[in-house]
Amino acid sequence: MSTPQLRPRRWTALAAAAAATTLVLAACGGGDSAEGDDGSITLRVGWYGGDPLHAALEETLDRYEQDNPGVTIEVSRAAFADYFDRLATETAGRSGPDVTRMSMSYFADYAGRGALQALDEYVGETIVTDGLDTDVQDSGVLNDEYFGVPQSVISHALLTDPELLATLGAEAPAPDWTWEQYADWAKGIGQANPGFYGSSDMGGQLQAFEVWVRQHGSELFSDDGTGLAFDQSVLEDWWTYWQSMRDESGAPPPDITAESDTFETSVLTQGLAPATYVFVQQISFFQALNEHTLELQPMPVTDGGDPGQFLKALDFWSVSSTSEHPDEAAELIDYLVNDPQAVEAIGLTLGVPPSQEARDVLAADPATPEGKAIAYVESLGDDRVGPPPGPWPRGYGELLALFTKLSEDIAFGATDIGAASEQFFAEADRVLEGF
Repeated sequence: MSTPQLRPRRWTALAAAAAATTLVLAACGGGDSAEGDDGSITLRVGWYGGDPLHAALEETLDRYEQDNPGVTIEVSRAAFADYFDRLATETAGRSGPDVTRMSMSYFADYAGRGALQALDEYVGETIVTDGLDTDVQDSGVLNDEYFGVPQSVISHALLTDPELLATLGAEAPAPDWTWEQYADWAKGIGQANPGFYGSSDMGGQLQAFEVWVRQHGSELFSDDGTGLAFDQSVLEDWWTYWQSMRDESGAPPPDITAESDTFETSVLTQGLAPATYVFVQQISFFQALNEHTLELQPMPVTDGGDPGQFLKALDFWSVSSTSEHPDEAAELIDYLVNDPQAVEAIGLTLGVPPSQEARDVLAADPATPEGKAIAYVESLGDDRVGPPPGPWPRGYGELLALFTKLSEDIAFGATDIGAASEQFFAEADRVLEGF
């Protein structure tokens, strides 16, 4: 997720561009990184994100240049969708950044078709990974090769506004609530407070749905990534749940949800609902936009079900297979992940740091959004998180867009739940290409 805006507006176009590009991805060699007569080199570094991340990384890279006078850094940065549109074009032209921030949403596409450099010879030597949290250590491994160094550790969460809850005359949701209890609570808020709702609408968020799937004893994808691994009835139950939430004022009507897909426009930020789904690090972005103090708590559970959440890296630092300077690129990645000054400058703009040592460097105040995110990650036990799933397979980005579209179609009455579920399964068979 993300991370990313709540629901990227251009997923469909982005997925198509990425898919088309990966058909022509080149093997190693042929990049355009410069090398001077004196042995100096230029490394291009690319990433996606918003202004806080841009500022943090540029400060970090400026310091790296100062400490490494033979290296010049060129920057390529943009918002999520724009960045991957650009990266698709650059990769097709064999001119992608030497070091790139790679999203799990497209990790298998780029790594599986030769666009990323395998880093096995660097991991454990140039790039120190021994201190990474156990659950994230292998997040960047695909087909037994190491293509991405985890930038952060994430998990799912509910983000709540206690002050708004008090205004609406409601208690905070309890960490051990079931989905049924959460629905009763959300509907009660909406019905008692016209124009307000208890929860954002998660019906179109595939990443939230993955928690539901795991709580129902399955995984989202088959072991080889070429199909879905859960029963269609599980999806139908999910969309039925959220249709009931919309019908009974627990979640907003579709016209409001369709216009609340960024941090700035979310129903939480607008003060229309006191709870929304996030990845844990997003508390920092929301808090910057909200006057009220926000809090994190785990997702609802299924009564008697399996743990649904997981701890995993969602984003990586990767090296382009066309980079002419993979050694220096690996050195830069080690700096970004392990250097105390880099860790401090980056903070939580990339997510919660994926090692205890890095989190200790930050020494975040527990009352700050950063401190709350770190404490949340460290508090999740076996009753909440199960083993992390494997990489999202090739075609995931297209499936992500489809899931949102079909949920919107249901909400607006353009299709019914049964037909939408059948279409999702049929399209998954078509777009998923495994690992």
